[in-house]
Amino acid sequence: MHATHLSRIRSAMLPIFATVILIACCENEGPKHLTCYPNLMERLDNGDTAGFEQVLHVLSTTAPTEGASTTLDVNILSARYYNATRKTDSAIQCANMAIDELMNRSDSSSAHSLTLAADMKLCIATALWQRKEYEQALWHAEQGIDYAQRAVAPANIIDLTLLKASALRDNHSNSYCLAELRTAELIIDTASAASIGAAKRTQQLSEAAGIAIDLCHIGSASRLLTKASEYYDKLPDRTKIIYLKQLMRLDILMGENDKATTVLSRIEMLMGKTGYRQYEQSVNAFQGLVRSRLGDREWALLHLRRIPTSATVDNEALVVAMLAQAEILTSDGKTNEARVILNDSLTHERCTTPFLWVLSNDSRLAYCTKVGDLGKALEIQTQERGRLANLHNDLFSYDDYQRWMELTAAFSARQDAVLADQDAASTRRCVISLIIISILTAISATVITKNSALRRKNKESKLDAKERLDYENKINNLQKQADMLEVTNARITESISYAEQIQHAITPSPERLNTYPISGAFVFFSPLDVVSGDFFWYTCIGNTLIVCCADCTGHGVPGALLSMMSATILNDICSHLREEDVDPSDILEKLDYNIIENLAHNREQGAKDGLDISLAAIDMATHRVKLASARRPVIVVMNKVPSTIRGTKRSIGDLEAIVRQRRFETTTFDMHKGDKIYMFSDGYSDQFGGQKGDKMKNSMVERFISKICNDDMDQQSLAIQEMFIQWKGDYPQTHDVTFVGISI
Repeated sequence: MHATHLSRIRSAMLPIFATVILIACCENEGPKHLTCYPNLMERLDNGDTAGFEQVLHVLSTTAPTEGASTTLDVNILSARYYNATRKTDSAIQCANMAIDELMNRSDSSSAHSLTLAADMKLCIATALWQRKEYEQALWHAEQGIDYAQRAVAPANIIDLTLLKASALRDNHSNSYCLAELRTAELIIDTASAASIGAAKRTQQLSEAAGIAIDLCHIGSASRLLTKASEYYDKLPDRTKIIYLKQLMRLDILMGENDKATTVLSRIEMLMGKTGYRQYEQSVNAFQGLVRSRLGDREWALLHLRRIPTSATVDNEALVVAMLAQAEILTSDGKTNEARVILNDSLTHERCTTPFLWVLSNDSRLAYCTKVGDLGKALEIQTQERGRLANLHNDLFSYDDYQRWMELTAAFSARQDAVLADQDAASTRRCVISLIIISILTAISATVITKNSALRRKNKESKLDAKERLDYENKINNLQKQADMLEVTNARITESISYAEQIQHAITPSPERLNTYPISGAFVFFSPLDVVSGDFFWYTCIGNTLIVCCADCTGHGVPGALLSMMSATILNDICSHLREEDVDPSDILEKLDYNIIENLAHNREQGAKDGLDISLAAIDMATHRVKLASARRPVIVVMNKVPSTIRGTKRSIGDLEAIVRQRRFETTTFDMHKGDKIYMFSDGYSDQFGGQKGDKMKNSMVERFISKICNDDMDQQSLAIQEMFIQWKGDYPQTHDVTFVGISI
């Protein structure tokens, strides 16, 4: 009876409560336009929808008397409310009605109307995305971006771009998703502080980082979160929670569970302070997973018990909670139950992102190690590598391969530990057996030793003086030969080391490139032997910087001699040039003539010596670039658009008649500040590696450059090196490698 009275009182109070809220939100001005309801909008943004239908009912009853403006506000608020409560059909209907009203207004082309229309398109796209109608969601998001661009509303453009990225991620179009993230990041970086406040900017950067984490794109996620932390101390607590959640997910992805625990504690403190509980289920799930991996079983179980068993639990939180429970059961020795839960987690509809693959991979590795199934663990690792490789087949997410390498190293360490334990047990058994055998054979060993000594003494007494002398002479001769080989080896090693010093002295320092008035440069140089057949070289004539990247025939000492000779010839050619006479094709023709003349005797013996080279002359005042190349492609990025110049199909020093008919050609073009030039030897593109042991090829290098060309030059240098190392994997390096990048 008491409960019934309470229910009636609550039902009677709701309309009154809604009216009071509405009056307070309207600030005694009456419902005129959307800005009259800041508190209602804030409640929706915070996920607080309690009593909201009553508020909308009261507002809608005033609409006929207040006019079209209030009707529009009702539709906008209703669309936002239905969107927050996942009532997708109602959200789409109300949003479409609002857009129709906005487009029929006299000020339909005003910035205010277009911004509201973009916001309604976001509601429609979000509802369609929730229904997994990704193509329709992308179409409406594009329309919303068009409205927002006409209104010059960067915050709305970013929200819609992030919605597109989410839809592309869930539709497994990961390369396009990453491109949308780049677009959103660029708009955030270039938008003014007045158009996007600090809190909104941090929230959008955090959301973008969350999508990057879903794709295991650690580099992008780290960069975005670093930018998001810029205004952390000045942010409202709710925005801090949004930022900290993504920071925690990144820490867990990178295996830094201690850091994740600290961040989770900060989130819990802020949630208790603000009452903002939208991420409570997710926080408890991740707490359970992290605590279980740190061995804190009781705390892990405590957090997992706080997660409701209803279907309203966030899908990611549910999968993470299942993994945490499986790891706890595994550590308790209940492997059968753990296996069932792990299998269930893998088949869950939300376990489709690489982020959850990695977390699941760690849990399965722990299970396989516990049950001693090392073969299965290795199979899991191999499958995981294939998954990530297929996901990012354009090699844009090279840090995903780094993650795989870290996981592989962890598995190898676990495998070594298990094998060490097995070896220790086997050793103990062997020691016991050896003790018994030693006792039984001690007496017989003594007798055998005495008999052997006696026989040896008799045999030595039979050797005459001549045999003994011949034996000693042979020993002395062998010792002399060993000494000579050791001296020869030392001399050869010393000579090669000295040759390395000479080559290093002839080659100009790559660091000095950055002292010239250019935006930046890097050189990745990885010789196959101590000395290299590759070389990079540069000089400056007036305002013209001449840079080349060359690959000589052979490697090691022969290649190094040819590279040093070529660099010396280039120095001599350029020392006699005036700035107005600099022509890369003319320089290559002179280099070709000198190489042939200097190696004429060598060619009589049948040798085919020469080099492939790219040479660029950059006017640092006007940014005009002249380029010539012998059998090497050069990648040029102008206005952020990459293109490839293939070069002349003729090597320096090639005497084939049909080849010598081709003249080296100079390509001239005007570049702007920030444009870039990339030259590289075939050692980079011809390296064997990847999953199938194939060559990397120039086309793959070109695609990779198109993805990183807008990054800082230091970041590009690191990316180029990591790309080569990860592609090579366990395969041996086959050639000398040189890669030169210059930013005008």
